[in-house]
Amino acid sequence: MSEAHLYPVPAFMADRCFINEDQYEAMYRRSVEDPEGFWAEQADIFIDWYEKWDTVCEQDMTDSKPMEKKPTVSFEKLLQAVSLGNTEEDVLSSIAGRLARMAHRATEEDEQRIREQTHGFGLKDLSKNLVDALNPDLAPDAREASIEKAVRPFYDPKVREQLDIVRQKNGVVFNNPQLFTFCF
Repeated sequence: MSEAHLYPVPAFMADRCFINEDQYEAMYRRSVEDPEGFWAEQADIFIDWYEKWDTVCEQDMTDSKPMEKKPTVSFEKLLQAVSLGNTEEDVLSSIAGRLARMAHRATEEDEQRIREQTHGFGLKDLSKNLVDALNPDLAPDAREASIEKAVRPFYDPKVREQLDIVRQKNGVVFNNPQLFTFCF
């Protein structure tokens, strides 16, 4: 599996940045905890309105929770954690969300290679299996068995390597605060 390389932001760029990593984390937390307030504030700051809006969002944003619970942990590290036996809900839901995003960009050839490595499971299947396994309505024993079955493909290093190849090939970049530095 390839190792991610992180490089420091050059000083001349860092001096012009709008926010730092701590501010990014605070903004992200607020956007999740108070999405309506956060986006109302952003709309006021960054957009000049001819006519002020009166509704931030016309849908109930509390219906769903973001799947991405570990946005600052690399995909490779999440897969490695699962391969070592970590079945925490936050880790599994983050992997499921990232697999679902990868599925939108993957080619048929990518899907076929993954299916060969996983004995018939594609990206969407792997993601769905994880989501289904995390169902809080399952009895504890059934949930544990379902999680074990859903994570089994990730124990194979060839599967993890193929997933990383597909991620890199298709230019899928997951949330990384170091990539979201606002500079003007």
